[in-house]
Amino acid sequence: MITFFKNISFIKFIIVGIINTAIGMALMFFFYSVIMLGYWASSFIAYIIASLISYFLNKKITFESNVGNKTGIIKFFLLISVCYFLAYSIARPFVFFTLQFTNFSAKEMEQIALFTGMIFFSILNYIGQKLWVFK
Repeated sequence: MITFFKNISFIKFIIVGIINTAIGMALMFFFYSVIMLGYWASSFIAYIIASLISYFLNKKITFESNVGNKTGIIKFFLLISVCYFLAYSIARPFVFFTLQFTNFSAKEMEQIALFTGMIFFSILNYIGQKLWVFK
């Protein structure tokens, strides 16, 4: 499994991911803290926007795939939907359980959960893109 992450596509995925993460995180925290949308709405809207950018960058740069856009986009959005709900459904209770005896407020724990969800999402997303979407 370790060699799976040592190939060039993983390095490219990380670079593209940094760009997408910066965009997604900025949007997510903007929606959550400035627009005052809730946890789910903030992360969902940010992921839709960043995912569109991610699809085209990963298709061309990371995986150098010739998959057709119709098939690729359907698989991609199905994958990110599953990854999104899995990652954020796990992240929030995980963070609240882990930090329950700290002095963090509920809002601070939700912000930590947003960040934790991004980590979970990224790992699941890379594996799914490599093995299924851009195979």
